[in-house]
Formats: sequence, C-alpha cells, structure tokens
Amino acid sequence: MARFGPLLLLVGPVLVLAGVRQPLPVLFMVPVGSGSGGENLTASLFPAVSLALQDLEIQTAPLGKYQVQLQLLDSQCDPAKALKALFDALWAGPRYLLMLGGACPSVTSLIARALPALGLLQVSFEAPPPSLSNRKWYRHLFSTAPPVRTVNLATVKLLQRFRWRRVGLLTQDRPGPTEMTRDLTRQLLRADVQLAAAERFSGDACSGLRRLQDEDVRIIVGHFEDGSVTEVFCCAFRLGLFGPRYQWILAAGRPSGWRLGWQPSSCSASSLLTAADGSFRLQVRQLSSANTPGVSGRTPQEYLKQLNQEGSEVNPLHAFAYDAVWVAARVLVQVKEAAKIRRKFSSLRNVSVSEEEEGKMLLEAVKSTQFEGVTGPVSFRNGERMTVIELIQFQGEESRPGSGSGSGAAPMLSGVLVGEFNTSHQQVRVLNQLLRFKGPGPARDQTLVRQQHRRVGLLLYCVLSAAAAGTIFITLTVLCIIIIGHWRWPRRPGASPQDELLLLGLLLSSGSVLFSGLDRTSLPGPTLEMFCSVSPEPEPGYSS
Repeated sequence: MARFGPLLLLVGPVLVLAGVRQPLPVLFMVPVGSGSGGENLTASLFPAVSLALQDLEIQTAPLGKYQVQLQLLDSQCDPAKALKALFDALWAGPRYLLMLGGACPSVTSLIARALPALGLLQVSFEAPPPSLSNRKWYRHLFSTAPPVRTVNLATVKLLQRFRWRRVGLLTQDRPGPTEMTRDLTRQLLRADVQLAAAERFSGDACSGLRRLQDEDVRIIVGHFEDGSVTEVFCCAFRLGLFGPRYQWILAAGRPSGWRLGWQPSSCSASSLLTAADGSFRLQVRQLSSANTPGVSGRTPQEYLKQLNQEGSEVNPLHAFAYDAVWVAARVLVQVKEAAKIRRKFSSLRNVSVSEEEEGKMLLEAVKSTQFEGVTGPVSFRNGERMTVIELIQFQGEESRPGSGSGSGAAPMLSGVLVGEFNTSHQQVRVLNQLLRFKGPGPARDQTLVRQQHRRVGLLLYCVLSAAAAGTIFITLTVLCIIIIGHWRWPRRPGASPQDELLLLGLLLSSGSVLFSGLDRTSLPGPTLEMFCSVSPEPEPGYSS
C-alpha cells in the first residue's frame, strides 16, 4: 500500500477515498513507468489527482453523496498493452461509464475510436492532436486541455493581426510536430498566407535556417521542443536572422520557463539573448488568472501553493488533470441523479435506465459542462475545450538573484504577456503599449523594393525631343510621298515593302524618344504603353 496525500489510498490497482458514500467507479489510464521523454508521468500527476479527490470529499450534496473511485490502468505508452488492460478491467467489472487518461497520443488515438463500441466516454488531460478532430469518429473523447490546432489558429490570427502575408516554417523532425505542421500549413492556405519555405531539422538547425535565409524569409514560425531553443537561436545569431528585419513566432503550446539551457561553444549567453529578444511565443494558459475561488473552493493560486507545499514534481498537465477529475465527478453525479429522479417519479414502478440511455445522458452532460476550474472556465464546444492562448514576447534577460555573468546559470528570457487569443470568439487581443520591437514597428514580411525613375536633364531632353520631332516630320513626309506614288504607279510584281517598314520603324523609334522622358503619371497607362514600346527599366531602391 502506497500513500499519496492524506486521503488518497492505493489499494491494489484501485485508488479510493476513505468514507462511506455511493461509489462512482472511473478508469484512470496513465503510464505508470516512464512516458515519452523518460519522465515519470504517474509521480507528477498523482498529487494533482489526489488533491482533486480530497476537494471532492468535502463537497456538499449532490457531489457529497458520491465517492469517485479510480481504477488505475498502466498503459505503458503501448497501444496493444493498453487495450488489453482496458478489456481486462471491463471484463472484471464493475461497470464503468467514464475513463480518465492521456499522456500517450498513440494510446489515445487507438482507444478513442473504440469508445462508442465499448460504451465509454473519455476525459483526457492531454491536448488532442489534429488527427482526432473528426467528431464523427471521436465524439466520445473530450479533453480539458485545448487541442493542438488552437495554437495553430492563434498563430494564423497573429499573422493576420500584423498583416504578415509571407512566412517561413522551421520544424523539428519528430512525429508530433509533423502533424502539427500539416495542420498549420492547411490553416495558412485557408487564410491566404504564403508559405515561402518549410524546413525540417533533426540534429543541425543551421542548414534549415540557411535555406530560409536564401528564400528571404523574414517572419519565421517555429515548431520545436523547448530543448532545441538554444540551438535554433544560436544558429539564428550566427546567420544574422534577428533584429528589426526578422520576427520569430514560436508556437509551443505548453507553458515553459524558457531557460535557454546549455550554451554551445560558438554562442555566448548574451548572443542567445540578443537573438531571442523580441520573439513571440504562443502557449496554452495553464492556470487561470482569476483570484476568485472556483468550483472546488480554491483559487488557482491556492491550488498551486498546496501542490508546492507537498514538494511534488510539477508536470505541465497537472492542472488539466485536476480539472479532468472534476469534470468526471460532476457529469457522473448528474447522470446518477437524473436516473434516480426518473425511477422515483416514473409512472412505472422500479423503472431502470438502460445502458444506452445512460451513455447518451453522460455524453450530453459533458457537452453542457460549465464551471470555473483552476485552468479557467471549463466548457466544451464541438468537443473542444474553450480556453485562452497566451501571447508572450521575450524582452531581454530576466533579472534574478545570482544571475550575474559569473554565476554560470543558463540565461532566462523575460516574458511579457502582450496579448491573448480566446478560442470562444477566435480573436487576438494585443496590448500595443506593452509591445517592444527592435525597429520602428513590426518587421516586414519581405524585402521592400522602391522603384525610382531615371532622371534626364531638361536641356538634353529638349535637344533630343527636337531632333526626334524633326525626324518624325521628315519620315512622315517621305512616307506620304511613297504612298502617293504607289497610288499612281502600282507596285511591280515581286517588289518587297522594305522601305515602308524601315520608315515605320524609324517613326516609332523617334516617337519613343519623346515619351521616354515623361513620368508615368503624365499620361494614362494604356496610352503610354502604346506609344512607348521601349521603356527604361526601374532602378531598385533600398531593401528593409
């Protein structure tokens, strides 16, 4: 027997709370060992789940009449083993209506398709990938974490906010970011934003950045993990892809402290901070900013303080797991109470609710869920969690005690919340007074070319125009004489009209001299193009 918190007991595979209440059995599928990236997901998520169960224990009716019992299943991040563990639990009983889970996308993708056939509904705390957005197939899957595609949508809205129409994409060569990249590409296409170049890297990010530089990409969207931030910005500094002419947008999704980590030998701490300064990061809001107690009676600050007091390792998913337990408890209690009322007031004595009806009631209860959680207002629309995506701009180094040059600590960027994207109304709100760009304003999405007209001296233009006018007069005279002569003396058979063609070419060439010195605004465009078949090439101005 292992103990997690004062009330949560691990008895065999079942997590229960002490007390005599009507049980609500719920499956809880997580990798008990090491998940993706080698982290112990169970150890970091159990404190939040334990705290949620403790807070449910002190609730009044109707929640207070029930007790949530979690049946722990080890998914091992293996779809085959997870499916076997699920079938074994359903066979052994009791009858389960709902399952909590997440942390392994491969397991979630497989089980989510089978949920309707199994008569289960899953509340996840992991952001579902774009491949699970089809509500016809995955209508029984809900997640308290917003889907990955909302970060891409926020990226597109941010591009439209600053009128950036041409961007480049840098992606880490891994299965997760690849699916996110495909979704972003589709959204850019729908928003009529040109994807000038899309590069992927696995080990060396500099090669992909060089290709973006060759394509003259100024707005760079990055899809890579936090561990690669240092390498990318080191390459950006060496290639000069920073400053007032460039803008980085890092669509990360999860919150992060954004410590730049290890320092490559070719880049100093100041170089990394210089390259990253002014960049944007889009991330999911992990904790609500409200100071009022939520449905659990705790404010988000009190919730985080309680977790820190226990000295447990904090996982980015902990707050979403906490709210997922509350979603499960509220919808199960709502269904149980509705079934109890139906049995009590039905005209037929001892009428029972069928399993199919119970599943439909549970599905409708989740869709209508609405309460204030530690992650903010919890509600679903078309199966997706409504939330806020934070827009963070990094503005120089954060001042921390002992962060001097001799401390040896990795540099920490100072992030300023300059805006947010609300998935409810899908609009970006930017606080312009907090923005800080390297140049006079936002960077341009491509090189600006200014066309300048060639200037000709007035005296030279008058002399050439007078000569051209005289040539035109003489040419017209000779051409009229030849035409009149052809009327009187018909052309001999086999004679070629070379003289007339030469005179016509001389007439057009002389006429172009008169119009080549005029500004394009002096005559309408079609008229000028008709008379001036040979126009001087514009000289390029400066680029920015």
